[in-house]
Amino acid sequence: MRKFPKSWTGWLLGLMGLALMAPGLAFATPISINNYSFEADTLPPGGQTNGVISGWALSSPIGINSEGVLNNSALSYYPSGVVPEGVNFAWSNGGTISQVLANTLQPGDYSLKVYVGLRADLDLSWPGYAVQLYAGDHLLGQESILTPARGTFALSTVNYHATGTNLYPGQALEIRLVSNGSQVSFDKVTLDYVPPPPTGTLFLLLGSD
Repeated sequence: MRKFPKSWTGWLLGLMGLALMAPGLAFATPISINNYSFEADTLPPGGQTNGVISGWALSSPIGINSEGVLNNSALSYYPSGVVPEGVNFAWSNGGTISQVLANTLQPGDYSLKVYVGLRADLDLSWPGYAVQLYAGDHLLGQESILTPARGTFALSTVNYHATGTNLYPGQALEIRLVSNGSQVSFDKVTLDYVPPPPTGTLFLLLGSD
């Protein structure tokens, strides 16, 4: 069996170490979100809440019929199996569904993902929405350009890279789901965090032949 020279072995080990330090290969850590898929409210098939979503704060314009959670079972709003997780989804008639998280902004990469849906039973134009990630009062990023097909959900993604130049230390992270009009649906809210790679220099120990 052929043996590689020691110098080759050193280079190979060094390259493997550099690959492991690459940010793209770092492990993502899920950040805890209360009632992330809106299943905490137990509802009968077709049932809904009005003005209440467990774990979330609601803010509606005056005169708007609030927000809530709806159980899609036995309904034609979304075909069977289309709701991204579970049977419930959140709905909004022009307000904001928000949650301040226990985590504060740290250096690294964040990826907020939310499924946004358009009900099949309503003959309404798509009102628009915004999925937003905040740190305190600072808007880190938002996404608002998707138009789901009727009876479906589309995946909205907001990415943010926090460094020393755009970091707000000690500021709590906040998720906001904004509806610009009637009956925007939201489901399965997740936020992943990838820390920066280790600092310092990787030394390659090269052997001799």
